[in-house]
Amino acid sequence: MNIKKLFCLFLACLFLLAAVGCGNSGDNTDDTGKDTSAAPEEAESATDRAHTPDDVPDLDFGGREYRTLVQSTYKSDIWVQDYDSSDIVSAAVYTRNDVIKNRLGVDIIEATDMDYNAISSTINTLVKSGTYDYDLVMQHMIQAGNDALGDNFLDWYTIPYMDFTREWYPGFAIDGLTVNGKMLIAVGDMLLATIDRTYCIFYDKKHATDLGVDDVSDIALNYEWTVDKLTEYSSTAYQDLNGDAKANVGDYFGFANDCVNCYSVYYYCFDIGRVSIDEDYNVVLHYNDDNGKITDAIDKLKALMIRDGTYCWKGSGDRDPIDLFMDEKVLFVGGIIGEALSTVRTYENDYGMLPYPMYDTNQKNYYTIMGGGVSTIEVPKYVSKDEDLEFIGAVTEAMCAETWRNVIPQYYDVALKYKGARDEISVKLMDIMLDSRAVDVAIAYDGWQGLTYQLDDYIHTNKNWTSQYTRVSKTVAKHYQKVADLYAKLGD
Repeated sequence: MNIKKLFCLFLACLFLLAAVGCGNSGDNTDDTGKDTSAAPEEAESATDRAHTPDDVPDLDFGGREYRTLVQSTYKSDIWVQDYDSSDIVSAAVYTRNDVIKNRLGVDIIEATDMDYNAISSTINTLVKSGTYDYDLVMQHMIQAGNDALGDNFLDWYTIPYMDFTREWYPGFAIDGLTVNGKMLIAVGDMLLATIDRTYCIFYDKKHATDLGVDDVSDIALNYEWTVDKLTEYSSTAYQDLNGDAKANVGDYFGFANDCVNCYSVYYYCFDIGRVSIDEDYNVVLHYNDDNGKITDAIDKLKALMIRDGTYCWKGSGDRDPIDLFMDEKVLFVGGIIGEALSTVRTYENDYGMLPYPMYDTNQKNYYTIMGGGVSTIEVPKYVSKDEDLEFIGAVTEAMCAETWRNVIPQYYDVALKYKGARDEISVKLMDIMLDSRAVDVAIAYDGWQGLTYQLDDYIHTNKNWTSQYTRVSKTVAKHYQKVADLYAKLGD
């Protein structure tokens, strides 16, 4: 892409409202038809975005410290030690904190960072003792769900100034995490990892052309990118390069993917029913709601995954799928958007970025999720005074809003789009992916006791879905009923 073209694209696309946080709310359905809201031609101007106000009033907290507890992996979401103009993202985070400091009279101090197990232990101890050490917890999503079951967090909708209808909160995720108007764990734009860890697929455009594969990016943009298309296009790519008559890392594969945790995406990208809690706080499982769709989906995934042409990575031993892609040994590879910046941007050949495929073309939208290890935000239950709740709400809302206004454009629109994505269509598709993140109760409160991370059992064994589901569904429902009961206790 030449400089003139890049500059025009920059002006057209910079500060897209659809970058994060403006997804349609509700379940994975949209009666208005296909979602094209992320197209660059619908972008707002940089000035409009930078000057979009939040509803936090003029306040002065007199230099009070904003104390956070965060996963070590994602400490840079909240804290940057020094201003580094050579790193546009860290510079933007540093500037954000300085803006909020001056605006609200608050001192955003260095975050305390731990692994998620240590965070869990710390919060449980502090809540039990009533010790107020941290204003905000930024915990691993799945572990946060477990911690919530320990009655450790406050309902976000009771925190002053928090407005989850605003652009700086991803709509599908907020809707999915809200139970009868209440929410104990949340996501917002101050958590940059929710962009980085969003699932996607990369593909090698040069090899696709050499293999006679159609322009997959155009197909995806026309909402025709389905699991059958992925299976078809990747099926002819396999080559036994080392001549040993075995499918192994010395060969060329049509598709490569993590075959454990990444299977969780398929519940969402195929728009398979999952878990809901009704207005009377009863749990309803929806996995079998759609006339055998899930059993057909399992058959489709078996056809895709269990063959010589697919490199199925189990998380240890052989090489990571992205490494194989970087060695030009894979046509399509499952990954995360952040790898466009950290790894794939140096790829020799032209490449494209795609959403995970739809179940079929009757599906109205693409859907994806963030990895279960991303941070979520929580207010510990030891916070009780009105002035403390006001402080936490004002600063957190302002941080999310300021991140959307001035950090996301740096992280996403510049660092990712114009360094990681090499063509305009990939830019549009990346917008669609981030607009369609569908985090919900099923994944956030899975606690490794739900079905979210069990799909691999049905793909790689002879287990029958119908018989196994009949056997485990009561146990799964019982687990989620604990979540429902927790929310019921919060009152209406």
